Amino acid sequence: MTARKKYGLGSLAILLVICGISMVKLLWFKPFTFHQFLERSYLQLLWNDPEALTQTGLLNDVPFLDHNSRLTRNTRERSGEMTETGKDVLALLEEYDPEELDENDRISYLIFKWFLQHNINAAEFAQYDYPINQYSGQHTRFPKFMARAHPINDRSDAEDYLTRIAEWPSKVLELIDDMEQRKALGVVPPTGILDQCIVQCSALKRKTLEGDVIYSSFVTRIGACSKISSQDSIQLGDKCRKLLFEEVKPAYGRLQEYLVLLRKHSKEIHGVWRFPNGDAYYQQCLEGHTTVSIDPSELYETGKKELEKVRLSILAELADLGYSDSTDLPSMLAQFNADHATSFAPTDSGYDHALNHLADIIDTANERMQLFFHTTPNDVLTVERMTPRREMGSPLAYYARTADGEAGTVFMNLSRPADLPFYSMPTLIHHEGIPGHHLQRSVRLSNTDLPSFRRFIPFTSYTEGWAEYLADEMGLITTPQQKIGLLRSDLLRTVRLLCDLGIHHKKWLRDQAIDYLVENAGVSKELAAREIDRYIVDPGQGCAYKVGQL
Repeated sequence: MTARKKYGLGSLAILLVICGISMVKLLWFKPFTFHQFLERSYLQLLWNDPEALTQTGLLNDVPFLDHNSRLTRNTRERSGEMTETGKDVLALLEEYDPEELDENDRISYLIFKWFLQHNINAAEFAQYDYPINQYSGQHTRFPKFMARAHPINDRSDAEDYLTRIAEWPSKVLELIDDMEQRKALGVVPPTGILDQCIVQCSALKRKTLEGDVIYSSFVTRIGACSKISSQDSIQLGDKCRKLLFEEVKPAYGRLQEYLVLLRKHSKEIHGVWRFPNGDAYYQQCLEGHTTVSIDPSELYETGKKELEKVRLSILAELADLGYSDSTDLPSMLAQFNADHATSFAPTDSGYDHALNHLADIIDTANERMQLFFHTTPNDVLTVERMTPRREMGSPLAYYARTADGEAGTVFMNLSRPADLPFYSMPTLIHHEGIPGHHLQRSVRLSNTDLPSFRRFIPFTSYTEGWAEYLADEMGLITTPQQKIGLLRSDLLRTVRLLCDLGIHHKKWLRDQAIDYLVENAGVSKELAAREIDRYIVDPGQGCAYKVGQL
């Protein structure tokens, strides 16, 4: 063997050893760089949550991994494993000296440390939430996750899709076991919440193939995939149909039957104060959504002051428009609505005119955005109606991204057109779309200079409450009527905070909270009931909007 060959083989051996040491260090010990540590740690946390891992897309192109064929388990053991992983990651994080990091890494250090510590502290309340609820329950999230988050780029992805939906019956059994454990702790959703979930399960069980997004999304996407032959598409579609009728729909039936039995153990008491150590749980919920450590009573007083400030602003705007000088704000708003009643009422062509109106608002915001932002992603934003099943327990609108992460949709709840006057639509679209959720999420996801956890972990108050007033500063609120719409949004945001605190801290009854929302925010009783039920099942989330604004 020549000296040159010996030298080449020796260099290769050294390189392999170095690579091996780097990989071992990256996987099991303190990594060489802080950025490597953050990436590895975030993946460690996600590994026990394959659905969340799929949604990030971080490992979707890595071969030989099975996370896209698994559903996230609903077991106490998994929750314990997540907590232990968090403790290990936190211990390793604290080996780094934040003073030795550059400014951006130091920010990442502080955010990650807060996130890890908060989740460790909250572990004692891991079974205090409601995995099945009318607003964001796993029974309704599952079809949406499969249709919008699971990628289909080839046959292997399609097979993973089928494997996942075949796992749904097992997940339902885990959910039932989990809810039984919660029942032993006294954690049972209120009766009215369970009634809505029972109706939702019944509707999901009875869905036709064409109306079932699990099936319709699948056959549409495999049919459009160039890497899947037409013959394979037919076979895969047949498998999906068979799984839906033989596995998925019967599983929804079992869940429905269990919820009917669970209902016998429920009560019409809605605040989490009723749980053992419920006040401490609510404090954890507040901190999780707002990142602020604040006494609920103090936050309530802040909300009362904000309510008076917003009321006075609306009264001044109404006076400028010629409305009588009165302190009876609900009556004045009702009259204002009657005078500006153009709403999303359907025509012969359905809601096309309304959705086209929203699309025009988006186009205007897109043009205006170029003057205010250096980074203006090209991600498409569209607007659609929610499915009628989804509308029952949903807010007026919500935002979601497509499975490939390259486009976003604002879904509108059109079940009650009277709740959607045209003058309020710009504020709603700016909140959900541009410069709100769509723009922020697009910028965040495209900013690969940030560590992955900062691109994907949601902090509610960081994403809520600010976009509406920014839109006004950008010149997107152009009429006095639209200004009233902006202020009404702030009014709802403020009363929402007071109702969340009222239910879970001040022991308000559900009807008491609904009446308070109607009387102080000037919304319909039906909308108020939907909103209050949302705060009931997600404690603290209703406070994040106003805290985010402030």
